[in-house]
Amino acid sequence: MSMLSRVHSRDQEIITITAADEWLGYCIADTLLGCHNRRFKVRALCRDKDKCERLRRKGAEVCEIDYDDRGTLDVGVRYSKWIVFVVEKEHDRVDKAEALCDAIKHAEVNNVALMSTLGTIDSDCPTFTDYEHIENAVKNCTDDWVILRLAFIQQLFYYWKKSVQEHSMLSFSIHPDSRFSPIHLDDVMDSFREIAFRGDVPRDIDAKHRHKIYTLTGPEAIDGFILADIISEAIDHRWFVRFMETSREQVERYLRSLGGKRDRNNMYPEGRKERNYPPPPPPNEVCIDSICDHFDYTRAGKSDYITGDVLRITGKPPVRAVWYFKENVDDFRPLKPTSTSTRSKM
Repeated sequence: MSMLSRVHSRDQEIITITAADEWLGYCIADTLLGCHNRRFKVRALCRDKDKCERLRRKGAEVCEIDYDDRGTLDVGVRYSKWIVFVVEKEHDRVDKAEALCDAIKHAEVNNVALMSTLGTIDSDCPTFTDYEHIENAVKNCTDDWVILRLAFIQQLFYYWKKSVQEHSMLSFSIHPDSRFSPIHLDDVMDSFREIAFRGDVPRDIDAKHRHKIYTLTGPEAIDGFILADIISEAIDHRWFVRFMETSREQVERYLRSLGGKRDRNNMYPEGRKERNYPPPPPPNEVCIDSICDHFDYTRAGKSDYITGDVLRITGKPPVRAVWYFKENVDDFRPLKPTSTSTRSKM
């Protein structure tokens, strides 16, 4: 493929994002491409370049890789100043991650930021044990790494827009009083930029962040009832949205019902405003397992905390969940007006 034979210019540093055809990787690449006065190149590694066509049109170098073809991995990571390591949403994600780590080690890439998840050290859920293996692989492939363990991402609440719009219902497989502290993608991006940049230019990781494991949470731990109230207030229908505890199996069925395919060339539509992330596509089975594992972790009472790491890294408090719903209010408004709603202010 012609992409792999390209001669790379060294006039600008390269930030390489893995799994850029997956939603999280795409959001990171798209945000970096939109940086004001961008003075670096963005390379998007993917297995399906059609899903990254919009990134290519924005200026990304889209590099199609095959995890079973070491040559494509070597070309994909070479000359990288930073690798933003996003894990594939596949059952063999550990094998794929280890193959990529071998290529990173061979290319002697110095700076790697792994997007991991909370729960890797105190849960035996498959999602978290896989990420524990991947964290160890990253630590062994370079001496200059940082790990960002992400709480449940606020933008994934998009999956419940149908339930809210059609049934005024928010159904999670957690106890009503189980709390978690969802993180906004803005805080993930701001944290990475503080670690990896000096001004507009990528820099090497420094001693302050080298070998650090951060857990990025939102500023507050909330339960299902609070979240339902937040949505109700955001859409100006007080007490309109109700929370209901449900089973893991019911959550799985609901998420599968979101099926349907998007145009592969428009998999991630443009956001409606600056730094507005595209909605996540219908989840595959691995994504569904990951979401449900997060809920199991919350149900066990293990996510009822905030860390303050976003504030320590960026100097700014993280974004409250209410702002996600305020920014995306049209996605959650009821499809039909309700006579029982009353207007209120946050």
